[in-house]
Amino acid sequence: QGAAGEPDSGSADGATTYLVESQPHLNLHLVTATMLRSCQLWLWRPDRWEAARSTHTVRAHSELLLEDERQRAYDRKNKKSDATLIEAKRLQKQEEMDLKRAQKEQEQERREVDRRKSMEADDKKRKARQADAEVKKRKAEENRRKKELEKASLDGPDRWRTLAAQRGWEAGAGVECPLHVTADSATEAPAGSWYLGTIADFEEGEDSKSSVALVDFELGDGAPLRRASISLDALRPAPPPPPSDFEKQLREAAAGVAVEMSEAGGWWPVKLVGPGEEGDGGGASSSDGALFTVKRDEAGEATSVPLARLRPGWQWKNSRWAGKWTTKVKTAKQVEREAAFDALKSALPLGATVEVRQRDESLLGAHYAGAIAEHKYPDKVVVRYFELYEGDEDGEERGGDEPKAPPQQQPLVEEEQLKHLRPVPPPADNDSWTAELSPGAAVDLKHEGGWWECELISVRTEGGGEGGGEG
Repeated sequence: QGAAGEPDSGSADGATTYLVESQPHLNLHLVTATMLRSCQLWLWRPDRWEAARSTHTVRAHSELLLEDERQRAYDRKNKKSDATLIEAKRLQKQEEMDLKRAQKEQEQERREVDRRKSMEADDKKRKARQADAEVKKRKAEENRRKKELEKASLDGPDRWRTLAAQRGWEAGAGVECPLHVTADSATEAPAGSWYLGTIADFEEGEDSKSSVALVDFELGDGAPLRRASISLDALRPAPPPPPSDFEKQLREAAAGVAVEMSEAGGWWPVKLVGPGEEGDGGGASSSDGALFTVKRDEAGEATSVPLARLRPGWQWKNSRWAGKWTTKVKTAKQVEREAAFDALKSALPLGATVEVRQRDESLLGAHYAGAIAEHKYPDKVVVRYFELYEGDEDGEERGGDEPKAPPQQQPLVEEEQLKHLRPVPPPADNDSWTAELSPGAAVDLKHEGGWWECELISVRTEGGGEGGGEG
């Protein structure tokens, strides 16, 4: 209300105007039909819209949202007619029925979740029993084969092959092992590195009791095939290929994580320093792919190498691969959360328009529109408002019904909970519904960039008369 006691005017000469009172701030506004829309209530439990017939209905709905149902039945009872109270009770009953229905659906969902968990537990037990049976079967087969090998004569020409077979090795298998320097080697092999080779055969070890493998190595660069005698204890199978997201894992890994670098035909154990750049050493460039900086030990010099020359620092323990790079299994709770988050992103995609109920004192109860700018795991979203701006804490300072963004201000971006969001109300034909408006009706007023719940005080027609009064 202005300084002279007159309401703010938004009307044009000769047009029908409406005097409305904003809720809950009780400010008067004289506006035209273009600045009004039908007041729609979003019933989130049954997921539908319902038109508000009076401001009491709006207040009743707000109180239901605040879970203050008992106070709502008696609030302002002396100011409302019997018809309004009956309507409020009907809405209360309908809301209670919706609540019971929602609780029943939640109970059914909980039972369904419990049923799925029970089935998953049974399936896990069944798989565990199958795995135990497979282990027992494999052990029985190994014992049978061991007994057969023990029965075989170890004095024949296949003695060393038999001893190697007892350890799980056979000719023709691809293996990795250190390439030790032998007396007939022309060049020295790097110490501590792993080289890929193929078992050609087996022969007697130095102690005349154990078997050693004759491994052929192909060092590349035109070098001749090289054969070396390797202890069976130094052998390991060829490791699996790097995971598909190996580059991402390297970028997120902490400094010092174990990796292996390809050099001189073999794989060297090194420590990851971090993402690399051209000119860090090693002669690598970005044209060879993503670069990473590594070094062999704490005192060693760091060098940049392309991703193609790196692989995980695999460890062969207890006849299986272990270490940081093994596949991690997600828990059932993680799977459920990720599924719910995917459903949220599908229901509210980036760019979708929503209205957010404000909780600040100066904007309490108003709905401001904005677009989904980001999804926050597991159940939040970031909203970029259309007509709220950074640093704009008090809407009254802006003045007018249509806010203007100052040149230096940016649209307000806030993280919001889903319970404060609702879809944009369906459009209404102003010519049809405004013709039926009468004092006491609930309407939404476009004011300061948002939509405010208001009560219609009077309707002023052309010529200065008021409609909806006593005469």
